[in-house]
Amino acid sequence: MIGYYPPSGMIEEALPQSTQPATQLDDESSDCNNLTGEAEIVWGRIFPMSQGGLVHDLKSLPGQQFGNKIDVYTIGRNSRCDIVLNDARISGFHCRIYRQLGRNDLDLDCFLPFIEDISTNGTFVNNVRLIKHEPRQLISGDEIALVSPKKDAQKQAVYTYNSNALHAQNTFVSSRGDGFFLQNNACSPLALNVADDITRNKKQKIHHFKPDVRADYELREILGSGAIGKVYRGIDLISGHAWAIKMISLEKSNIPQDSSTHWLREAIILKSLRHKAIVSIRDVYCNTKQLAIVMELVEGGDLFDRLVKRHRYPENDAKQLLQNLLPALAYLHDQGIAHRDCKPENILLRTKYSHVDVLLTDFGLAKFAAVGSTACTTVCGTPQYIAPEVIQETKGENLYYNGAAADIWSVGVVLYLLLSGTQPTRTDWMFDSIFYSISSHAKNVITHMTIINPSFRPSANDILQLPWFSSP
Repeated sequence: MIGYYPPSGMIEEALPQSTQPATQLDDESSDCNNLTGEAEIVWGRIFPMSQGGLVHDLKSLPGQQFGNKIDVYTIGRNSRCDIVLNDARISGFHCRIYRQLGRNDLDLDCFLPFIEDISTNGTFVNNVRLIKHEPRQLISGDEIALVSPKKDAQKQAVYTYNSNALHAQNTFVSSRGDGFFLQNNACSPLALNVADDITRNKKQKIHHFKPDVRADYELREILGSGAIGKVYRGIDLISGHAWAIKMISLEKSNIPQDSSTHWLREAIILKSLRHKAIVSIRDVYCNTKQLAIVMELVEGGDLFDRLVKRHRYPENDAKQLLQNLLPALAYLHDQGIAHRDCKPENILLRTKYSHVDVLLTDFGLAKFAAVGSTACTTVCGTPQYIAPEVIQETKGENLYYNGAAADIWSVGVVLYLLLSGTQPTRTDWMFDSIFYSISSHAKNVITHMTIINPSFRPSANDILQLPWFSSP
């Protein structure tokens, strides 16, 4: 049995059911693995706020370029618009959404999404009217109204912009002759090792990763190895400090593309995160053959191996472990990021001497803009820990789920495993003899974290307020 179901009586039936717009979405070609720019990508979507409206994908448009703008979508009533809306209140050519050269949060030159009003009656973002012909950068979650909010109480002409941020903000710039071209995959910044000509008349240095890790670190003993590469203990040549260095082959003959992009995704996400319970990345190096990720050295092993040795965790240890882990999840979810593969193998122990000082690692399946009931659309994760809504039968309809709520379910299963030493297999697990010695407060935490309806599942911060965490 994949996951498990808590007793239905524990669910608060009085809570309102969530409702979502009746929308239809093009099948997403695995936002977990499709980072190659060779195929058409979806870098953003606009979702209708009204029932029955259509979701509109904003896709890469190879070869389309207007000055420093790319992927230009015109929205309006006119049949020549890229997105045609049949509403008499909307202008023939109402607004444009496109991407334009800018600099993202990782300090990399890339194309960022913008909206520009070209209408008579105005375009509104988050209830603020745009200045005509003045671009305004779009952020995931922005509400776009094509009619004055005061005149559209039913929100018939209101959309929510949702960024597929790993594509939208990681389309990097590289040079070709006297112009520029785009690399639409996460590998592209790794190739940016020269200054590039952005336009015919302006030269700009592009942020890039250094090519040779050995110029700054001495590689010593191998800490681990796998099909895609090895992890070394690395010594900073200046400070003498020890780090873990993942050396990953990028040669197609040696490694499948989906495996290499797994690590590239992790490097991009972890480089932007700062939390004591998340493994940190210090630096990234790359040349055409190899990727090197310099990471915090964690020597306590993973939680799965520790659990094998201990068989099960005493209740107080399990509590302290979650008190360290849940704030990291809360931090991620506040950033709009879902991990999507929370399991003991991806939870590390900082030292060999502590059973509870943990760090979350392996962000290869993580996703930006993943918080919200329609934020994720791809089935991914490890079967024993996947939330039921991620693998539910959709009967031909598109799958939507909240990545943050799915993470909570997964950690709930981890807690079950810690306290019992076994995987959950039954819906009436609380009556197993192994749980007789476990407090009702601890079982209540598992029950809350594994509520079937994800809209009822509490957040990481809310879980920490449950009585178990304040009890002696």
